[in-house]
Amino acid sequence: MDEKPFNNQYQQPPTPTMPPQPLHQPVAYPQPWQPAAPLPAPPSPQSPAPVATKLSGPAPDEPVAVIRVLSVRGVEYAMMTIALWFAATGLVWVVLNVVNDSANFNFLVVPLSVLITSVPIFTLLFIRLKRAELANPSLRLEPSKRRLSQLTQILAFLACLINITVFVYSVLQKINGTTGYSIGKSILSLLVVLVVAGGTLTYYWFDEHRIRS
Repeated sequence: MDEKPFNNQYQQPPTPTMPPQPLHQPVAYPQPWQPAAPLPAPPSPQSPAPVATKLSGPAPDEPVAVIRVLSVRGVEYAMMTIALWFAATGLVWVVLNVVNDSANFNFLVVPLSVLITSVPIFTLLFIRLKRAELANPSLRLEPSKRRLSQLTQILAFLACLINITVFVYSVLQKINGTTGYSIGKSILSLLVVLVVAGGTLTYYWFDEHRIRS
């Protein structure tokens, strides 16, 4: 029997066959960490363009009114009111001089001059403006007229208040025996002021309330 020689070399098992791989296969390398991109900021709201209104101030090149200008009728109302003040003052002045035994012509020259000058002017302007108001009733709402009317009411009220206070003071002084002034003359002087100033106040008071109604 023939013996085979012992082969002491290690025999590797057959390696399994693999399908051929492509020579240039892309290799995915790990990318370095990058922070996330910030979100875009929302658009900032734009303020609206200024709109020119009546309340906006005048342009730099425009003239600025410093003094209010009266209307044509407003000037006439102002002249009539001033003439009324002079006429009322002259009338009270004359009557008080007569009541207080100062009827000397030297004491009546100034008040009579004021009275003779102002009464015709007041009468003409009063008739003219009343006719204008009847033709155009909107003149009753003339701002100049209402301001002058309210100012006249305030002045007439002050005249009445001051003279009533003086009359009460005279009566208290008479009771106290510190003055010899006649109470009768004090009453007549007070009545003169109340008739002129109080009548003016009453007329403009009712005229103002008639305009509102």
